[in-house]
Parts: sequence; C-alpha cells; structure tokens
Amino acid sequence: MFIAFPFVVISLFFTLFGFLLTGALDAFLTVYSASKAEYANSMRWSRQGGYLEMFRTVTQSVRHVPCKVTAAMVIMITASLVTMFASVGLSRMVHQTEIETNPGTVLSQTSQMLRHGVVPDGWTEYLGQSSAANEALKTMLVNPQYIVNMDSRKRYTPRTYDYEVACDKFDTAVTRNISEAILDPIKGALYYADGGCSVIGFDLYNLMFNWTLANATYERVSDGRYKLVTGGAFLGDSIQDLNEFDKVTSTIFDNTTALLLLDTMGTLVRNGTFSNLAINSTLVVLTDVTGAMVHYLGCNSRWVTRPTDLSLLCQYVVVDAFTTTPGLEDPIIAAAVGDRTASLVKYTSNIITMRHFASSTTSAGMAIYSVSEIINATLASTRYMASLGPNFVMDDINQQLTILYDTTDIQSVSEMPTALFWTMVVVMVVCAGAIVFAMIKYDVRHKGSLYMVLHEKMKLHLDETDPALMRCTFEPLSLDGICILQKGTDGLEDKEP
Repeated sequence: MFIAFPFVVISLFFTLFGFLLTGALDAFLTVYSASKAEYANSMRWSRQGGYLEMFRTVTQSVRHVPCKVTAAMVIMITASLVTMFASVGLSRMVHQTEIETNPGTVLSQTSQMLRHGVVPDGWTEYLGQSSAANEALKTMLVNPQYIVNMDSRKRYTPRTYDYEVACDKFDTAVTRNISEAILDPIKGALYYADGGCSVIGFDLYNLMFNWTLANATYERVSDGRYKLVTGGAFLGDSIQDLNEFDKVTSTIFDNTTALLLLDTMGTLVRNGTFSNLAINSTLVVLTDVTGAMVHYLGCNSRWVTRPTDLSLLCQYVVVDAFTTTPGLEDPIIAAAVGDRTASLVKYTSNIITMRHFASSTTSAGMAIYSVSEIINATLASTRYMASLGPNFVMDDINQQLTILYDTTDIQSVSEMPTALFWTMVVVMVVCAGAIVFAMIKYDVRHKGSLYMVLHEKMKLHLDETDPALMRCTFEPLSLDGICILQKGTDGLEDKEP
C-alpha cells in the first residue's frame, strides 16, 4: 500500500508501535506480579535498571532461584530486546517510491534543432550492448530542450498509438537525385518491379562520384535481389585495399551471415567487376528485399596506380520499413500543425542518429560490432516511431518540432506491505488495551517502580499524596528525611581508612 503522509509521520507511527510494545510488556509483568509470584517485582525493578542490570541479575540468581523464575527472567530479557528492535526492523520494510497522479496532456512546439540535414548532439544517442533503442528514443524526446515550459514535477511520455500495418513488402529503386526522381520517376530512377506494395529508394547523389543513370546497368540477381553497376569518376579519397574486402568485413562484424549481401559483393570483388582499366572508378550497388527488411550495399572502387593499386570504399545499410493504415489524427495535433498536404511534395527528412559502441576489439585494436544488436535496434526504433503516429511531427522545412505528451504528476510516497500495516495496527490496539487494563485493574504495588512503592508506603508521613521528587541521602538511606535503611546497613557509606 502507498502512504502519502510525510516521512516524519511514518517515523512517529513506528515509534508509537515500539512504545506500545514496551508498555504491553510492562502490563504483562504487572499481571505476573499480581499473580503472587515472589520474584516478579524484583524482575520488574531490575528491568528498569537497564539491560546490564538485567544480565547481572539473571547470572547471579540462576543458582539460587527456581528454574521457572530463571526462565521467566530470560523471557523478559528477550522480550525487552524484541520490543527495542521491532520497530527499527519493521521500518526497513518501508521504502520511498514515486507514484503518478493527475494524468494530463501537454502539446509542445519548439525549434526542431535540425538545420539543413545537419544532425546536432541533441538528436544523437549512443547505444551500448545492453541499451534498448526505443528507451533511448524516449530519452531523447523528453529532453527539456524540446518541451516548452517543462515542469520538473511532472513525468512526460510521448503519446503512442496502436497502428495497423498496411504494407510490409517493398520494391527498391536507385536514384542519382531524389528531387529529379520525384518529378519524373521513370527517367529519374532505376526501378525493378517485384510485387511490392511500395518502393524504397536509395539516393546515390554524391559530390565525390560523378555518374549518370544512362550509363548504369540494373539487373535482377535473384528473388528480391538486384545489382547496379556503373562507371564514373571518383574525385575523393577511397580507403582499404580491394583485396582486403573479405578480411575487413569478417573482422569488424561478429557475424557476417546476417548481412546478406557481403558474400555476393565478395564474389564481385574477386571476379574483376571493379577492375575495369578503362574507367577511373566503378560503382556497384546491391539491394535485397526480405519482407519489410531491405539490405543495401554500395561499393566504389578507384584506381590509385593502374593496374596494380585498386582501393575500395563501401557502405552497408539495413532498412526496416512498413507503411501503416491512416488513423484518426489527434485533434490537438491537427489543430497545431494544420494541413500538411502541401509540404508532402517537398523533400523532407526526419533525422535521428543512433550510434553503437563496439561490442569488443581485436588484439590489434580494431573495433568489432554486433550485427544482431544493430539490426534489433533498427527493428525496435522503427516500431517505436510507428507507434508515435501523428503525434511526432518533425518539420525540417519550417524548423519546428511538434510532440504530444501524456503527463502525470510525480508524488513521493512511502510503500508499505498492506499485511504489515494492518498487523501492526492490530498489535497496537491489543497492546493499548493491555496497558489500559493493567493501569485500571492493579494498584501501584504491582505496576509501579520501587520509588513509587516506597512513596505509597510513605504517604502518611508526607504533606502531598501525589508522587513528587524527593531529596535522597545515603547515610542513612532516606527520602525527604524519612529513613528507609539505618546507617551501616546499606553498604554504601564511606569507610574509614
């Protein structure tokens, strides 16, 4: 159960519990004393002297009193220890936690933080081996820089929706310039229909490699797999020796079997596809479609010194994609972003970068990456972004980010097992009843301290009948001048040298 009272109130509750336990033990000893047990009052009075006095009393009396009296003394000492530590021990079962109350909704519109395709630090997240991509995305989206007038007392969660997949099988297309392809899909893209319900295009526009669609060959290798080969001029620097392709890929990835296109590209490297002496550079692009998963591998070769030195630059891309059926747009979002139909014809992009740390390194210090973790992160990210639906609008044209958040107030409370709480309440009620019963039923001889017993016997010699502080002397032992023990009989007087 959750208790919303301040922690000091909880502490007072446990203190009261310990106080009532102690009082109940006193009440039990009162009943024991009234049962005409000869040693009961000695036990009560020794308890008032503390644990050291109780231990000394029981060890010195064990050979001179009946066994049942010794057992009763041991039980009393044990019960005293239990009452002292019970409330402290039970309080360890209470923990501070947070609960969410007052659910609400907040719409945030702010600068998108993207500037012309450049990804700033705010849209970059680093994933370790145990990191979950969807959790990393949530962390990015609740960054205070994206929430206007963020309230630190609230918890913000991007609203998600149930979605229905409409299409998860794609054809692939290769373009040199995505803007040209959108205006003229026939002339602006190399496309091979393979029964897909939509198309995923790869834009190969590159300032360092000059090529044309007209000079490219685009052919079907097998079901769902296609190959583009073209020559051109490579104007930058490429890396890696061509002959090192297989060695490098098997070194930097822990499992190359999940990267479907590496073997095919390795074959093309070895059979001379990249070694055309008549051209400066050769570009080979492989694509493979397996359901919603699309693999892309593009490699550029470049002659450094013909015909002996040929280098290679490659890029592997894995795309997880599907389209969803149109859902009802949240009216809050609809009112905020308005009609977005006109902006759809323009080239826009939602760019979030997830960088993966290497899973290990080789003896030579080369990083090794886990293919399965990267692909699983891709799948999780796609599904999380789909669940955001129309709630997440990253408008690169207008430089504006719109997100709808579900909010709750965060309240700090104490969490306590329900059974423990009610057990303590019942015990406290029983203890309180025992204390009241002992106070009403028995007189001071059985429930009072030795001081109170003496005071009761001295009433006839005192001006006041109610207990009060009295002066005490030890030679002889006297209270307010009334002798309790004669001098020399208490063993406390100073001895002459």
